[in-house]
Amino acid sequence: MTAFAVLLSALCAFAEPPAKPSTGTVSSGGAAEPGGYTPHNRGLLLSTLLGSLKDPDENIRSKAAEDLGQINPVPVEATPDLIRALKDPASIVRNRAAEALLRIGTPKAKKAVMAYRKRVYKTGSW
Repeated sequence: MTAFAVLLSALCAFAEPPAKPSTGTVSSGGAAEPGGYTPHNRGLLLSTLLGSLKDPDENIRSKAAEDLGQINPVPVEATPDLIRALKDPASIVRNRAAEALLRIGTPKAKKAVMAYRKRVYKTGSW
């Protein structure tokens, strides 16, 4: 089984969509957060995506960074891993990590993106 298949399987197994998207719901796993995940499932989702940022395949790393930026509410706890991803050898991973960090929006995340943009501008390496 490829790493992508494992990631997809894990995401499908642990993501519980809400019964009503506009409100939090209660499921067998406990009270759901506004994004529709129970706290337990959200933790599993985050650990899977954070682990995928270290995958040898750049496509998996970039998809993990992108998905981290799409979680609602934003995963502030992913900030250190996404900042490390700004130094990834693949530009698509770096750019997706920067987008996710901007969505997170903390001062630390914004500062890291600004430093990344300055580095890209200075070196010309997108």
